[in-house]
Amino acid sequence: METDNRDLLHDSEVTDLKLSQESRLNLNTTGKWAGFLAIMGFVSLGILVIFGFSFGMIFSTMSNEDMGFGFPPFVFGLIYLIIGAVYFFPILYLYRFSSLIRKALQNKDTQILDIAFRNLKAHYKYIGILMIIALGIYVLMFAGMMIGGLMGHMF
Repeated sequence: METDNRDLLHDSEVTDLKLSQESRLNLNTTGKWAGFLAIMGFVSLGILVIFGFSFGMIFSTMSNEDMGFGFPPFVFGLIYLIIGAVYFFPILYLYRFSSLIRKALQNKDTQILDIAFRNLKAHYKYIGILMIIALGIYVLMFAGMMIGGLMGHMF
């Protein structure tokens, strides 16, 4: 029988859960690596934003005829900025998890531990939703290519 999350919250075994020394060490190490990945993510976002502004400024000085595009050239820079905005939140959630998990373990504070895991859950939920969106786009692109190929073959 599958249990619901609400059942887990009311289960006395779960509220009495104790972390072993090995679990604490593993969570501390996970927090350190999550912090490293979050910091690298923020650095990468900074570089992405700089490229976005740079491309936007460089391409905006060129005309559509020079570039050979059917849309304004500054759109490339705008795309970089949008990608940066989308990826900011999962990196922020990961950073919060990292700092809070280490603080919770150091202070043995269950409330901070709960907030840390809430941020980790938000991180993975956000990434999962992005993955679903990306897969949906891939399916639509594949279907579009198949239809385009069939139409091109027919005419």
